[in-house]
Amino acid sequence: MDRILGCFSTNNESKENVLKMAKTINFKNKYMDTLYGDDTVILNGFLFSSSDISKNRFIVSEDNDIIIGIDGFIYNIDIFFLIILYKKYDEEMFSQLNGQFSLAIIDKNKSKLILVRDRFGTKPMFYAKINDSIYFSSEINSLKAVLQDDEIDERSLRDICTTWANLGDHTFYKNISSVECGSYVSFSDGNLKSTKYFNLNILPKDKEKTEEDLVDELDYLLNKSIARRLNEPEKTAFYLSGGLDSSLIAAIASKHIDERIDTFSISFLDKNYDEAKYQDMISKYLNSNHRCLTVSSTDVISNIENVVKIIQSPITKTGLSPMYLLSRYVKENGFDTVLSGEGADEIFGGYDIFKEVKIREFCEKDPSSKTRPLLYKRLYSYVNGYESFNSATLSTFFNQVELNEMFSSHYTRFKYGDYCSQFFNKNLRDRLKSYDYIEEIKKNLPEYYDKFSKIAKAQYLEIETFLNNYLLLLQGDSIAMSNGISCKYPFLDNDITDFAFALKDKFKINVLNEKYLLKKLAARYLPDEFLKRKKFPFRAPIDCIGILDRFTSLLTENNLDKANIFNSKAVLKFIDNIKIKDIFSEREQMLLMFIVSVQCLKIKN
Repeated sequence: MDRILGCFSTNNESKENVLKMAKTINFKNKYMDTLYGDDTVILNGFLFSSSDISKNRFIVSEDNDIIIGIDGFIYNIDIFFLIILYKKYDEEMFSQLNGQFSLAIIDKNKSKLILVRDRFGTKPMFYAKINDSIYFSSEINSLKAVLQDDEIDERSLRDICTTWANLGDHTFYKNISSVECGSYVSFSDGNLKSTKYFNLNILPKDKEKTEEDLVDELDYLLNKSIARRLNEPEKTAFYLSGGLDSSLIAAIASKHIDERIDTFSISFLDKNYDEAKYQDMISKYLNSNHRCLTVSSTDVISNIENVVKIIQSPITKTGLSPMYLLSRYVKENGFDTVLSGEGADEIFGGYDIFKEVKIREFCEKDPSSKTRPLLYKRLYSYVNGYESFNSATLSTFFNQVELNEMFSSHYTRFKYGDYCSQFFNKNLRDRLKSYDYIEEIKKNLPEYYDKFSKIAKAQYLEIETFLNNYLLLLQGDSIAMSNGISCKYPFLDNDITDFAFALKDKFKINVLNEKYLLKKLAARYLPDEFLKRKKFPFRAPIDCIGILDRFTSLLTENNLDKANIFNSKAVLKFIDNIKIKDIFSEREQMLLMFIVSVQCLKIKN
């Protein structure tokens, strides 16, 4: 399927606006039918009207009263049965769907528009209300084409420098909203309403199963999930990062495909970020048709402005640039779809931030211990200078928050927001005093959140603040689809996430062994040498001096003042300090990317 955009309206102005939107969006299908009627809509790359819908290739009821467009894929029902399901269950059908999708439903009988996103928000959906019309689109750029202004949502600035992505329904633009993950937005009688149909439930089941039984069950479910995502006509390839998750998907998929599978990876010239050794190991083990794209720091920098314009959001990381280059490379080689390993770290306990919770709990049992904080040395080994920290430094940094405090697992990460926001100008800081990002996160907390274990609470936060709106929405779908590539994520199949969320913590992190159960499964498909490797997160190089050289014109006092976001004197002082340093801290790198990306959107829009 393809992108969705359209308008729920009956006035003539909406027709012209929809055409403006269509010129900006990136459809995989480059052709359109240009038909007009009372309710003008574009779905899946075709412009059509409800009066002429029966002539076209869309999901529509026999009496033309219900129209459904889909961006993405649904795996547990043929999409042509969606009309029947909607007529029987109405909005209650959304919780029954297993897939990666956003939907636009026009119900003419109820004069109603419904916009829906799947459980984890793997596919985007944005909307804007203009007078009495609702415009909606898979891409922000098309909505900007019809808005009278592009005033920013200042809350978004605080969100992004704190959690790396927008919270709730926020976008960078005040008059554009996002349908939240696992939610639908309905519009009728001039009223908008957002409803949550899915909430994470990370509570272990009472019934105890043996480890072997659990591995068998996961084996079955993952094979089933991958097979579902291979049952499409598109030519499919596989991302191979060099990590466990993508390697396991490729290994299982190779059992379902008769010919050699096609794998793609990124290699960085900066060896501190490169995983080519493990990519090559797995590609040879699987005998795949492997292609590797070598990316330099210059390549990363030269595509920063491009990716920022695609996603229409500031960023604090450079990972989007190489992912843009990789998806373009995949498309150039004749593929339309890739399978990737996103979601496994979040649902099976793969990140250091989860192990940090266990170590903090261990330290709290003996606060005077000088040896227990040394366990923190087993985390974040990829961070510059981290290995030089002593016990006292580690204890001061990580144990400054207690486990019983709200969102303690992410306290140290969220503190980056305080550091970045001190560079806002005074007027903006004053206006943001009334905005509390913690309260924004708490809005969607399920009523049973307090029953979660400490690790489950950390998982919940990581999914809600990082996976959904950064990893899947920005670095995943938005970037890949800009090159006409659909990303599919087998680990985010409903059956697998339900299984993972029901696991006891010991099957996620056993002592400090992350993704314990998933590794047990991987042992059936991958070589022992590979399984013993140290986990290394996907990261792209940040050449701070190169970034400053590239974006010098954006960072002048005049342009900083023109953008009216930052305190220009504070930023210029920060830049002067960067220029004389050889090693940069994580927060300095993030701040620089944040400032540059905001300036890209404000000055060169």
